Amino acid sequence: MSEGASRTLAKATTFTLPVQVNLHLWFPEKHPSARCPFCGKENETYTRFTSHCESFHLLRTREGMNFSKGSIEALGRELKGGEDEWKVRTEFTTRRMADEELYNFRPGQDNALRTLRPDGRSWSLKHKCIVVLEHSRTNDTKLESDVDPFNKPLPEELERLKTRAVDKVNKYKELVQAIKLSYPAYTVQCAAFVIGTKLSFEEERWRQNLGMFEELTSKGQRRPALLEAAHERIIKRSVLTAAKATANCWHTRLKAPRRVAASEGR
Repeated sequence: MSEGASRTLAKATTFTLPVQVNLHLWFPEKHPSARCPFCGKENETYTRFTSHCESFHLLRTREGMNFSKGSIEALGRELKGGEDEWKVRTEFTTRRMADEELYNFRPGQDNALRTLRPDGRSWSLKHKCIVVLEHSRTNDTKLESDVDPFNKPLPEELERLKTRAVDKVNKYKELVQAIKLSYPAYTVQCAAFVIGTKLSFEEERWRQNLGMFEELTSKGQRRPALLEAAHERIIKRSVLTAAKATANCWHTRLKAPRRVAASEGR
């Protein structure tokens, strides 16, 4: 990770990036307004920039996809490949997954199910294991109207990330159940990897997700397909990818044209 990206993350963590709320607080004469200079709708906090400002919706979507692809690539490096081993894919619709890969899977005529597009999936016919992969970048801190407080009052640890992970798993619950009906002898699960824009993440859940990948021994017993060292490498590469996404978002913001003059109302 570059020195510039490291500085950006350090300032994001300590609430000292020069978003408009901070500029107004530090230099009120030069910055008489805390209003977002890009959309002009609300005061610009770091949390609002990373999660809500409509001017950067496409940017957040793009960097979310970059995080997802980077994390899935890290997983693919560690899983044993080959004709009868593990396969890892990204961004296929459920319909295409059924038509081209999991031939026994029939999503039926449910259009909502057929058009679902999980971030990725990994499967092994040899080891009878299928994992639907979902990723998300979200804001770590509670959104306030004017400022991002240092978590006062203190919320439940990682509450926002835990909630997003549960939402992701629930979104694909029906898909997991449908695949399970087509492959009753397989383990079929959904793994949701959620990280905050300041790189907080629920490590226990991530490790549990990686533990979903199992292989069959010659005696038909299940064992982990990924060792602890592989867990460490996947997590490290995923976090670095997320760090680049956060830095890219901020650097793009710095170059973006302002739509609202700094002198316009608070």
